[in-house]
Amino acid sequence: MPQNITDVSTFTDPVTAPADGDALDAASIITNGIQAAANRTRYLVDRVGGAAGTGEFGYADSPRARVRTLSPFMMTEGALGAGTQFWTVANFASGGTSRARTSQLDRAILVDDVARYLPIGASLTGVEVMVAPGIARATVGDRITVTLTRHTPDWVTTPSPIPAAVDVFTATDDGLLPAQVIASGAIAENISRSVNHVLRIVAGVDAGTNKDDVFAIRLSFTVPGPNAF
Repeated sequence: MPQNITDVSTFTDPVTAPADGDALDAASIITNGIQAAANRTRYLVDRVGGAAGTGEFGYADSPRARVRTLSPFMMTEGALGAGTQFWTVANFASGGTSRARTSQLDRAILVDDVARYLPIGASLTGVEVMVAPGIARATVGDRITVTLTRHTPDWVTTPSPIPAAVDVFTATDDGLLPAQVIASGAIAENISRSVNHVLRIVAGVDAGTNKDDVFAIRLSFTVPGPNAF
C-alpha cells in the first residue's frame, strides 16, 4: 500500500539511492532518498514564503554585519544663528582641505537623513563621526555635538502630520584637541520607509573662530541576508 511522506523543514544532506545489490524495500528507498528530497523541498518552501507564497522570505543564517562610510559633503548645512556660509563646501586643490568640512560659524549644523543610505530591513547598530575640534573646550555643552533623532510622522493627526521625535543618542567630543571619533555606542534602530533617522552634527560654541573639522561618518548596521553589500 502507498504511504504518505511526512516532510521536515530541514536541508537533509546527502540524498542517497540504493546501490546495485541493495534490497529495494521501503526502508532503503524512503529513509535516505525520498524522505531527504521531501525534507529539502519543505525547507525551500518555508524559505520563500510558504506553499501559498504569501509569507516573508526568511534567511536561516544570522544577519550580516556591514559598514558604510559617508562624506560630510553629502550633508545639508544650517546654523543656530544668522550667517551666510556655515561650513566650507570643498577645496579640491592639491594639499587643500577637501578632506573635511570646516565650520565657518558658531554652532554651525550639518544634517542628513542617514536612513536613505541603508537598505530597508537593516538595523542601524552604531554611528561614528570623525572630527577635529578647533580648540579644547572644557564645558561639555560647548563641544562638537552629534545627535541621531528618530522622526515618526503622524499621518492621522490633523490638520498636518506631526513628526514624533526621539533622540536615539547624543554624544560630544572629549574636550581635547587631537582628531578623534565621536561614537554612539551600541544602538539598534530598524530602518523602514515610514521612519526618518536624522543625524545632526553641531559645531562648537565658538566654531566660527576656533574652526571645527568633520572628516567622515561611518554607519554600522546588520542586514538579514547576504545580498546587501
